[in-house]
Amino acid sequence: MSSTKTVSSLVHSEQTLADNLPTAMPDAVFLVGTERLTSVQVAAGYKQHISNEAQLLAVRAQLRILTTAIKAERKLMAATTLVVRATAVTNLGQNSTGFASLGFEPRTPKKATPAVKVEAIAKGAATREARHTTGPKQKAKIHGTVPEPTPAPSPVTPSNVTK
Repeated sequence: MSSTKTVSSLVHSEQTLADNLPTAMPDAVFLVGTERLTSVQVAAGYKQHISNEAQLLAVRAQLRILTTAIKAERKLMAATTLVVRATAVTNLGQNSTGFASLGFEPRTPKKATPAVKVEAIAKGAATREARHTTGPKQKAKIHGTVPEPTPAPSPVTPSNVTK
């Protein structure tokens, strides 16, 4: 059972009590807590409670309507702010005083956390290892060496040939 039905049935039963209690039990006195209440006072309490419940339901209905309306308005304003910001960046510059006067702050790049940096270094090292590459400092240390020219073989002449 929903709370609206529960409140509705409660209000209905209280309305019946408020209407019929003073006539059904006109001389009755009720001890509520430490107070003694007549049937007219109890009926007045019920009527006050019914009135408050009706006001609460009306306010809740208004709140639902306003909540629905404000959600659409917030979406529109968020989209408008994005467009205004982009236009201000283009026309005024991100670091200008005019841009700041509109309440915008320049975007700052995210700073990498130490964990992200460690992971990036490890990935870079793994990639270099997998590709068998070196960094600029290691490349600078590598120098090619030209091999010594080997003497050309001497031509075979009949005088060099031994018999």
